[in-house]
Amino acid sequence: QAIPTTGTMARSRSSLLAVVAVAMAACLCCKTFSAAFVPPSGKAPSAQDLSAAAVAGLVAPMLMAEPAHAEYIQSPPGWPYLLVFLTLFFVVFGLPQLIFKGNKRN
Repeated sequence: QAIPTTGTMARSRSSLLAVVAVAMAACLCCKTFSAAFVPPSGKAPSAQDLSAAAVAGLVAPMLMAEPAHAEYIQSPPGWPYLLVFLTLFFVVFGLPQLIFKGNKRN
């Protein structure tokens, strides 16, 4: 048996695919293992700042007058929509089955 040479061997996958795979793996590692939150440098917040923030967070919902809803208008009943849907469904799928019966199999 002859030993295959470089010219007769099948070409392997392109090196571009390997480069893209390594780049994607590097991006995935950077996104996965990097810090999601970096605290600001400087002094830590005092207890007074934290308590003021907590009070503001509790009081803010009480100061809101009403949620921003649109004016309530009674919607029409749902049965006309159901009737139209069922009628269209029958016209599109049921009626052709009744008109064009096709070949019957035994």
